[in-house]
Amino acid sequence: METIFTPFQYILTSNPYMAHGYCYRWQTPLVTLHILSDALIAIAYFSIPTMLIYFVSKRSDVPFSRVFVLFGAFIILCGTGHLLDIWTLWHPDYWITGIEKAMTALVSCYTALELIELLPQFLALQTPEQLQAINRELEIQIGERQRTEETLQTIVAGTASVTGDEFFPALVQNLSTALDVAYVVMSTTVDNSMEKLHSLALWAVNDLAENIVYELANTPCQQVVENNRLCSYPDKLQELFPAFSLLKSLGAQSYVGVPLLDTNHQVIGNLAILDVKPFLIDNRTQTLLKVFAARASAELQRKWAQEEKRQAYQGLELRVEERTAALMNANKALEVEIRERTTAETTMRVMAEKEKAINNELKLAKEAADAANRAKSEFLANMSHELRTPLNAILGFTQLMQQDQSLTVDHQQYIKIINHSGEHLLALINDVLEMSKIETGKITLYETEFDLYKLLSSLEAMFQLKGQSQGLQLIFDYDVTLPQYIKTDESKLRQVLINLLGNAIKFTDKGSVTLRIRNHDQQPFTCTQQTLGFEVEDTGPGIASEELGNLFQAFGQTKAGYKSKEGTGLGLRISQKFVQLMGGEITVQSQINQGSCFRFNIQVGLADIVANVSSFPKEGIISLALGQEYRILIAEDN
Repeated sequence: METIFTPFQYILTSNPYMAHGYCYRWQTPLVTLHILSDALIAIAYFSIPTMLIYFVSKRSDVPFSRVFVLFGAFIILCGTGHLLDIWTLWHPDYWITGIEKAMTALVSCYTALELIELLPQFLALQTPEQLQAINRELEIQIGERQRTEETLQTIVAGTASVTGDEFFPALVQNLSTALDVAYVVMSTTVDNSMEKLHSLALWAVNDLAENIVYELANTPCQQVVENNRLCSYPDKLQELFPAFSLLKSLGAQSYVGVPLLDTNHQVIGNLAILDVKPFLIDNRTQTLLKVFAARASAELQRKWAQEEKRQAYQGLELRVEERTAALMNANKALEVEIRERTTAETTMRVMAEKEKAINNELKLAKEAADAANRAKSEFLANMSHELRTPLNAILGFTQLMQQDQSLTVDHQQYIKIINHSGEHLLALINDVLEMSKIETGKITLYETEFDLYKLLSSLEAMFQLKGQSQGLQLIFDYDVTLPQYIKTDESKLRQVLINLLGNAIKFTDKGSVTLRIRNHDQQPFTCTQQTLGFEVEDTGPGIASEELGNLFQAFGQTKAGYKSKEGTGLGLRISQKFVQLMGGEITVQSQINQGSCFRFNIQVGLADIVANVSSFPKEGIISLALGQEYRILIAEDN
């Protein structure tokens, strides 16, 4: 019975065929030769795609990787064909070998088509000669960049440490050396016009030359300034500008110029190089010139700004001198008018006319004096701020040096003297600043609601230790009708009381210092406004009657104040101004060797007891509870 095979079974069956190894008649050497040859070829074929696949996986950036994969598949199929040749020596599976060869043919044709499409790209790849030329061009560019950087560093090193008038000579000298040119000139326009240029620095061959002024017309600089752009004449400069005789005297053959621009991109000058040989500008030189033209423009504008500032200061001094002279002339005129008034009392009409004239002159003189006084106060305020800033640094560093245990006793004493003197100077500056604010009208009343008892307790705690150290009894006396919560300027009231108590303790050697506060209204809880009276009484040396008149004058001090060598003579003046601002007046009663008493009354408002106002214990804080951490915050911006 005949067996019927399906197409798939027909391909796999080998019964109809005979293995082709029988053709070799089973000669052992011949069979061995075929087996070894096919096996080695297969191994070689399989090793090539393995290396290709490894190369593609490691170099994903390499183009044409798809072709490598197809080529690897083609080689694998070729190697498989040789292995099937060995197999068919004994097994006649010719359909399988035929199918494998067909697959090999398809892959090889597809690979060939891919290679045909990629052939133009292969041909477009650079040849070794072209790559060498590109490398040489890159080396040239790298060399130019390195030379540019070296030149830039040379010029920067030569000009970085100089400013002002010294900058421009240093720039032209270093630029001449870096570019190896004979002449470098930096010029600026004259009187903001485009007709003349004035050189700020001129380097001639090996030395600085004297600055010159030259007409801009018919010069190579004209194109730079008028067109606001870089201009270059690499050769035959004298032939191009025959009217400019300076070129012939210098022997210049080439020129490069760059405009100097201000912040509004307006031309303010020119930076130019001239050489006695042809000079072809490249990107390196062009970049260098633009960079240092911008640097020169900035330095030139800074110089002009300083000059304008200096002229402004001179003008201010001149105006002050003129106003002072006018004031002196007004005073002299006033003296003349007074003498004329004394001699011109013959008639009432003449006296009235002259009196009217004198009053007008007095008014003008007073206005001039007030203006001068305000200018003085503003000057003092500004200077006090400027002096206080470095003084704070001095005091801070002396305090740090006092903690240095390595210093000798003498040095510690010197630092203590410096710190004490600095604190005295800082107090003087603060008083001057406060006084200048008062005189310029910048002090205003800032009313707030606060706890008066808390304020008095803090003052008592502040001065108690100092009073005890001097053997003094410090007494705070105020009656039960004194309101606890009031509304006024707490800061100014505190400063007045600190000043009066501090003076009392400072000038009292023995006895007591007493602060009394009284409520002068009999119905303290029914009125919205209360009058409080404050007294500071001491048992000190007292003040002579002839000194009482100048007690509240600025920089006025008693004999006791001069002996103490402390204070500025401004404390009572400031305190009087603050009390007047709060609607009161400080008065004083004193007798020699019996003490002094300072009094003032002020109007305060009654404040409601609000949640954010808390009472303060009179006895103060005794100590921290056990387990409390000590935390100190210091904020310093300089």
